[in-house]
Amino acid sequence: MSYTTFIFQIGRIDFNFLQSIKFKIGESSFTETLSSLALREYYENENVKNILIYPVSLVFSSHLLDNPKFRDFISKDFLNAFERAFTEPDAYLANPTEFFEKHPHSKEVDSFFVIHSLGTYSLRESTISFDCTYDDIVLEIFVYLIETYLNHVNYPTRYVIDISSGHNVYISALIEAVRQFGVFTELASWKDKSKKPTVAFAFSDPIIPGSDFTYNIHFEPLSVKTFFAAPIHSADFTQNSIVKSLSFGDKNLKKSLRGLIENFILTYSALKNSIPLYIYQFGYDDEGTIKQCLEEIIANLKKRFQENYRCSPKFQRDTLVRAFLVLAMYWGIIKTLIEIGVQKSNYNGIAIEDMKVAFDRVYDVFQLVPNKTLLGREVSDLTEVKLNKEELHSEFRPLYLFLDKGKTGSPDKRNFLAHSGLERNITMVKCIDNKIFIKYDEKHENIIKRWLINSL
Repeated sequence: MSYTTFIFQIGRIDFNFLQSIKFKIGESSFTETLSSLALREYYENENVKNILIYPVSLVFSSHLLDNPKFRDFISKDFLNAFERAFTEPDAYLANPTEFFEKHPHSKEVDSFFVIHSLGTYSLRESTISFDCTYDDIVLEIFVYLIETYLNHVNYPTRYVIDISSGHNVYISALIEAVRQFGVFTELASWKDKSKKPTVAFAFSDPIIPGSDFTYNIHFEPLSVKTFFAAPIHSADFTQNSIVKSLSFGDKNLKKSLRGLIENFILTYSALKNSIPLYIYQFGYDDEGTIKQCLEEIIANLKKRFQENYRCSPKFQRDTLVRAFLVLAMYWGIIKTLIEIGVQKSNYNGIAIEDMKVAFDRVYDVFQLVPNKTLLGREVSDLTEVKLNKEELHSEFRPLYLFLDKGKTGSPDKRNFLAHSGLERNITMVKCIDNKIFIKYDEKHENIIKRWLINSL
């Protein structure tokens, strides 16, 4: 299998950042200035993208800039860029990408991006401080990883996260972002794992500056466990908290996002509570709609991050990440339903036995064993005990007409949940070619949706 491999590493500027180092990966040896460049050589037979992550404060190191050996070591162009950043910090912060384009390592890798920083730094006679949060730094990296994933979602990919360089805070943020990214991709890939990215951390032996040692690079695969549990609660939807945090005043995005989250809750609740007929009758969103919504959210987040590098937006990371995980889980559910062949039947109904066969497979994927048992018992009870095919009509009639001598009543939520959604007062039934078909009475759509949202 041919992979596209993405290698991420925190960028450096220090006294030894242009020193060549000898690395060893397995039986292969490489000499490079960065361990990620050695990794790129290691994966040379694949499509490899090497990406550096530069903290915006990396330039503010007066002990480097004022060191004669360092000044002689770097190019005049890079030195001039350094000087301008110190004398005109506001101009530098308005477009730090311009500076990092001149960084020698940027010319050796495929791309880079700039993240916010924490702390206070010396500008010779003054200082510069950054009003940023750790959570925002994690989000910046997380968003870039998701964007990369979306751009290559239909191809096998490998993510190698090199944590051999960088200050502890940025390494910590990178690791946390990657773990959340791992959860995202796992939730988006329930059934077909062939296109789920493989993710591993890479790190070298501790490097001693000025030595001539050979440093081994090690790998540690990322291990993530996910469960069929919603990342949000009903209150998140009814109070609109997630939608508000991600729509950024964009009315079209707000409408799209609210619709997707509502449909996720309905679809997830239908699966969790074993209400398969809901999914057949009311369907689910298109995969492309979710991808487009994610792309719009990412574009808005990146715009906000890049507006001010001295002060970060101070997002609520938990809320934003949960929103991403909701969309990932919904996407994964939709892909599973499509792969198994569960498609919207509108108001034409579905053969009850066909529904059971399909959802046996669905419940196997999501490991919902009790639901499989519940649905099997309910279908068997209706088709083999309670319903007589010869009494059924070729047109849909209310289910209650054929149970308990036609005794009717009001729709009952408790019975709805207890009988896999086949509540007698809202379900319609017919028989064609000796097959029993079912659907919901259209007039009860709102109450069915309310029951599902309240049963999340």
